[in-house]
Parts: sequence; C-alpha cells; structure tokens
Amino acid sequence: MSKKSFNKQFLLEVPGAAEINSIALKGQPQAADFEKHEACSAHLPSAVIQYECGDCYVEALGINFLSKRFYKDRVKLLALDIITKTYHDGRVIDKELSHKITTISREHFCMIEFYTRELNPCTPLNIGVSPIVLKIGCINCLIKVMNVRTVTRSAAPGLSLLLPPSNQMLYIKTFNRGKIIGVRSAKYAYVQTSRMCSREENVIEPEPLWGCGCASCECGYGCDCEREGGECDCKG
Repeated sequence: MSKKSFNKQFLLEVPGAAEINSIALKGQPQAADFEKHEACSAHLPSAVIQYECGDCYVEALGINFLSKRFYKDRVKLLALDIITKTYHDGRVIDKELSHKITTISREHFCMIEFYTRELNPCTPLNIGVSPIVLKIGCINCLIKVMNVRTVTRSAAPGLSLLLPPSNQMLYIKTFNRGKIIGVRSAKYAYVQTSRMCSREENVIEPEPLWGCGCASCECGYGCDCEREGGECDCKG
C-alpha cells in the first residue's frame, strides 16, 4: 500500500476525482465571515463536517467549499467536491465521492471546521499552552479541540463558534473506539453546543503515551509501520 494519505490516494485512484479536484482548487470560493481573514490564505479552501449515523462516525471533506448554511433542522455544506469517509470501530468501512452539496440533520450533526489541513498524527503538535481545550462527544467518538481562544454563541441556535488566538489555528484530534483517526488544523469551527462534554483551561499536552495513528494506513492507534518507515502490513 502506498504511503499516501487517504485523501491523496482516493483522488489518484478514483476515475475523474483528480480532475474534479484540480478544477476545484482553481476556483474562487465565496468569502464570508472569517473566510476573509488573511491568515486563511495559508490553508486550502476546505471544510470538514463531522456527524453520526447509526453506530458509525462520518467525516465529509468539502474541497473548495462555496458556502455553509445552518437551519433549525439541518446543516448544509456546498463544495465542488466532497469526500466522505465512514468509520466503525476505529476503521474506515466506506468511502465515496460526491459533488456540490451534503445535508446533515441537526440531530446527528457534531461539528464543522473551515480552512482545514490534515496533519501527521505521529508528529507531536508542540503548540504550547492552549487557552481552552474542548472535548466533544459524537456517537463513539471523542473530538478534542485545542488552542481555542474564545467560545461564543453563534447566531444559529444551538451552535457555538470556536476561534483560535490571533493569527493561529485550532487543532483537532478525533478518536474513535479508542483509536486516533485524524489530526488537523482549522481556522475556525462551529460545534453543536449540546455535544460539549468538558472545557479545560491553560492546557499543555505532552507527547502521546500510547503510540500514534498511522498516516499511511488505516490500522489505527498504536500502529508502528509509519514510525519504522515501512509499509502497512496490518490485517483485517
């Protein structure tokens, strides 16, 4: 298996996906809210929406997102290309590519982040002291949001807006069934307020005690293949 992230591998292997992505990256998204901030220029115009469905956790990555809409009963993300991954027991069990729009019921919605960048889960973040760290529950997942400066009530009922310190980024770790399945940065995020489990202040995170998630495969938490420089030989 190639040592590429899932998103890169998916775009290479799926017919037409690379062309769609290329067109998307040349487009100009409609700036709104914090998208106008100059610090956003360092990140691709992407957004990640996280939600639950049955006993699964789902992530939808919108490449070159166009807009977001919050309604009383649903959340809508518009993007030129949307890659969706479904997780169960810490593993990807389904993948798909869709176009233009994804709509999530507010009952199942957990969080949405903007101007995201996928990070290597095996590399310590070393972000120093986080003013605020939030832990958010999403079905069998724990979403940990670090380096939060402010948590403010959104104009959309039931949502909170998370912002980092000036000219910095939020850092999000997602755990599913005890396995770390994703680490990324984001310029800002909206979270379903009712899903917040805890709020901690002035937090320093040491290096992980139990290994790391492997960026080159889907074998999950504690995988050694990335750190040893080899390809994944995990079974199942």
